[in-house]
Amino acid sequence: MTSLAEIVDQLEGLDSDAVIFAQQPWRGDNRAMVVAVDEDESMAEQQGLIYLLEVDLAREVLEVWSAWRNDRQPSLADAVAAIVYYAQRDAFMPVEHQPN
Repeated sequence: MTSLAEIVDQLEGLDSDAVIFAQQPWRGDNRAMVVAVDEDESMAEQQGLIYLLEVDLAREVLEVWSAWRNDRQPSLADAVAAIVYYAQRDAFMPVEHQPN
C-alpha cells in the first residue's frame, strides 16, 4: 500500500480524472491509493480508505498554494498539508496558516 505523501509526490504523473482515497486521519504517512475513473471505488472503501480529493483538484490546490506564496514550491509536507486542508474545508490554505 502506498502512503498519502507518496501519492502527493507523484501527483504530476497521475491521471487527472483519478481520485485519491486515504486512511483517516489524513496524514502523509497514512495509507492511500489512487482510483482511476473507470475502476470500482469499493475496493478502496473496503480497505478503510475515505475519499480525499480528485487528482486534478489536488494539483490546483498546489498551484494556488504556490501562487499565494510568490511562486515558491511547497515541500512534500507543505503539499500534503495543503491538500488535506482543502479536503477538510473546501478552501485553499491561507498564507498565514501554520500546519499542525
